[in-house]
Amino acid sequence: MNIAEIKIKPITNEQEFEEASQIIDTLIDADLIQDPIERKAALDILEAITILAYEYEKKHYSIPKPD
Repeated sequence: MNIAEIKIKPITNEQEFEEASQIIDTLIDADLIQDPIERKAALDILEAITILAYEYEKKHYSIPKPD
């Protein structure tokens, strides 16, 4: 996956959520990238997409509070 081709956008449906999950899976080891500029770019993208995915998941897959 080419980091420059990844577009950060709101997650509005299940397909976009799955795509975000794939990007997260791909970038999960971004801290191991040797080039510091590429590593920072990958980590920034990972952080942004993780936040978007978390918010989507929280809204659409909420866990009820225990009784």
